[in-house]
Amino acid sequence: MTTIPRARLLTAGWLIAGGLAASSGRVPAQPPASPQAPPTGVPFDASKVPAGLAAPKMWTAQQDHQDMMDQLGIKALRPGPSGTETAPNHANYDESLANPYPNLPDVLALKNGKKVTSAATWTERRREIVEDFDREVLGRVPKSVPKVTWTVTRTIDATVAGHAAAGKALTGHVDNSAYPAIDVDIQMTLVTPKDARGPVPVMMMFGGGRLLPGDPAPAGFGRGGGPGFGPPAGGDPPATEQLIAGGWGYASIRGAAHGLDYLETDRTVDAKKVGIEGVSRYGKAALVTMAYDTRFAVVLIGSSGEGGAKLHRRNWGEAVENLTGSGEYHWMAGNFLKYGAADATFGSRNAGEIPVDAHELIALCAPRLTFVSYGVPEKGDAKWLDQQGSFMATIAAQPVFRLLGARDLGRSDDYKTEKMPAVNAGLLDGQLAWRQHDGGHTDGPNWKYFIPWADIFLAHPPPSPADRPAPRTDQSSITAHNQLLDKAKHGGIDVYFLGDSITRRWGATDYPAYLANWKENFFGWNAADFGWGADRIENMLWRLDNGELDEVNPKVVVILAGTNNVGTRPGGDAKIAEITRGIAALGAARRRHARPIPRRERQARGQGRETVRRDDERGRSAPVTPRLPGVGRCAEAPLHRDSWSAGGDRSRAAADGRSECARPRIHFAFVAVVSGYVARVRSARGAIGTTRGVILVVAGELVFHQAALRCFPRGPYPT
Repeated sequence: MTTIPRARLLTAGWLIAGGLAASSGRVPAQPPASPQAPPTGVPFDASKVPAGLAAPKMWTAQQDHQDMMDQLGIKALRPGPSGTETAPNHANYDESLANPYPNLPDVLALKNGKKVTSAATWTERRREIVEDFDREVLGRVPKSVPKVTWTVTRTIDATVAGHAAAGKALTGHVDNSAYPAIDVDIQMTLVTPKDARGPVPVMMMFGGGRLLPGDPAPAGFGRGGGPGFGPPAGGDPPATEQLIAGGWGYASIRGAAHGLDYLETDRTVDAKKVGIEGVSRYGKAALVTMAYDTRFAVVLIGSSGEGGAKLHRRNWGEAVENLTGSGEYHWMAGNFLKYGAADATFGSRNAGEIPVDAHELIALCAPRLTFVSYGVPEKGDAKWLDQQGSFMATIAAQPVFRLLGARDLGRSDDYKTEKMPAVNAGLLDGQLAWRQHDGGHTDGPNWKYFIPWADIFLAHPPPSPADRPAPRTDQSSITAHNQLLDKAKHGGIDVYFLGDSITRRWGATDYPAYLANWKENFFGWNAADFGWGADRIENMLWRLDNGELDEVNPKVVVILAGTNNVGTRPGGDAKIAEITRGIAALGAARRRHARPIPRRERQARGQGRETVRRDDERGRSAPVTPRLPGVGRCAEAPLHRDSWSAGGDRSRAAADGRSECARPRIHFAFVAVVSGYVARVRSARGAIGTTRGVILVVAGELVFHQAALRCFPRGPYPT
C-alpha cells in the first residue's frame, strides 16, 4: 500500500485549484492533463523563481485530484451519496441503517492496549491521535512554516450596537524569501470595545478578514458582509454586536494560528481567552484549529457535519465518499482518498477502517471550552449534516474531558444509545457543551447562550449596566466593604461622601496632603468618607444596597461617580445614556436607604455632636445646624429641593412633621480626569456645569458646587 506522508505539498509550496465539481458516479483514473497557464490574479511571478528551482505546477482541482489517486494506486473511487432525496443514490436517512461500523476507536486506549488513566498518559495518547489525523485524515503542517509579519493598515472608531468600539485592519505578509515568486498576504480585522477596563477576550471568526464596522459588503459576500455581521434567524442581534455588548472583541480571518500570533502582542486582547468560531466548512476548520492549537481557550463549532463533528463511521447524509471526490478532497489529507477507494492496488477501503474518528478530534480540545452547535432540518440545517451522529461523537469524547478535570455533558458514555436532547434544550453545565437551536444553517441563535456560558468558565464578568448593582469580588474590596459597614454602624454622620478613588483619597491617611485638605474643609462637620478605589457606579449601587447607608441618615449626601464608567476613551450616546441612568439609580438608592428624619427626632438628637447654639434677637437659645460652604442653614432656611427628592411638595413634607431639608440633600459631582478629553454627559434633568475639565452633573441647583470643588487639592486632579 502506498502512503503519502505529506498530502498536497508541492515542491514549490503552492497549489492553484479551480473548477471544483462534485463527483456523482464511479470515479475511474484519468490520464493526466497538461498543466494550464496561471489564472489571472494568482500571486505568482515567474521571473522571481529562484535559480535551480522549478516553477510551480498550475493544476486544476481535477488534475491535482487525479495525481493524488495515481500516487496512491487508486483506480476508482466510490461515488458519494446525493443530497437530493429523489435521486437514485440519495443519502441514507434510516436510523436502522445508520451504523454499519458501530464500534468507535477507544479514545482512552494506547495503541499497545494500555488504558489511559491519568493526564500524563493522555499526553502520550494525544500524540498518537494527532499522528493518525495528520497521516490519514487532515494532512501535515510543514515543519518550517514561513513567518507572518503583521502590519496595521487602518484604524477606525466605530459604534457597534450602541457601544463605542475600536477597529483595526491588518495585513500579514508571509515571508517568501525562500521562494520570492509567490507573494501571499493574509487579511485580518480586529474590533474591541473602547470602554473596556482591561484586555478583553476575543472570538476569532473564520471569514474574509477584510471588513470593519461600517464598511460596505462586496456583492455576493456571505454572512451579511462578514462573519457575524448579519442578523441571525430569530431576530437576535448579530454575533458581533452581542460580543461587543458582552465585553468581548472579535476578529475575522482565514489563518487562525497566525492571527493568534498577532493577538498575543495586542494589549487590548486577553490572549489567554481567545476563541475560534465557524459554521459549515468553517465549523470544520474551527474544530481542527481548536484541536491542534492549544493556545485557543474556547471554540464554537457550528453545523460542521462530515469532516467536522460528525462521525465518519455513520451512514447518514454526507459520507466519506463525498469528501474523497474531486469537489472536497482538498480539505483532507491525500491518504484520506484511500477510504473511498472502490478499486486500488491495495484493494478497497471504507470508513470503518479509518484509525480515528470525530470523537477523538473533539477529545483533542479537552479540557478547554468546546461548544457544539446545530440547527434543525426544518429551517435549513439539513439532515445531510447528521446532528445525531455529531451528538454521538460529543458523547464519546466525554471521558477525556472528565479525565482532565473538566465537566462533560452530564450524560452517560453510551454513544450507541444516547439521544440528542430536545431542540432548544442545551447541555451547558460543563466545559463540553451541546445545543441544537430551532434555526437553520447558522450558529446565530446560540450566541446568546454561548457568551454567558464562556464568561462563566473563563471567569470573565460581563459588563454590568451602570444602573444595575454589581459587587467587587477581589479581597481588598470585600475587606473595604466590611470596614465601611462598621463605620456606618457607628453613626454620627451628617455629611456622607460616596465615590471612587478620588473620594477615598480625600480622607485617607495614606494621602497626607489630601487628608490635610479634608480636615481643613470638613473638620467639625461630622463628614464621613465612603469612597473606594476603582468603583464604578454599579459598584457603589451594590454597596448602598448592602448596608453602607442603612440607618446612617445623614443630612447631606455627596456622590462623586462615573469616572471609571467613562474609562480611558470617549464614549458615544450609549455611554452617556448609561451613565445618566446609573446616576439616577444612585439617587433612587439614596432614597431607599436614607430615611427622612422627622423634626421631633432631629430635635431629640440635639442636631448631633457638632450642634452650636446662639441667642436670637429675643434672647432665646435655639439649636442651629452649622452652615456648610455655600449651603444655607438646614433647620431654619430649607434648601431648594433637589430633583431626586421623593416626597412631593412642601405641604406634604410638613404633613408628616418634617421639613424639606430633613431628607438628605444629594448632589452629583461627575469627575472625568481623562487626558485630552472632557466627557460629554447628559444629566437626568439637564443641569451641567464645566470647570477646568471637571464635569459637574448636579441634581437641582448648584448649591454644593463650591464645597465639592474645594475638596480637590492642587495636584493630580483638577482644582
